Amino acid sequence: MSAQLPPWDLFETFLAVMEGGSLSAASRTLKTAQPTIRRRIAALEDALQATLFTRATNGLVPTEAAHTTL
Repeated sequence: MSAQLPPWDLFETFLAVMEGGSLSAASRTLKTAQPTIRRRIAALEDALQATLFTRATNGLVPTEAAHTTL
């Protein structure tokens, strides 16, 4: 049985966070509420079984797993 890829909207959100560096920036780019962005990132992390970002005072820092996913 092959593993199923997560839905595209999760990857779209991931890319917006990678490019914007924060949930707020991704929220503005995607015209989506910040809690939705947070939920999508959490869902993608669950699906990939990896932590993609760590929190910092100036936004989110991509982990090695995020760079590999990109």
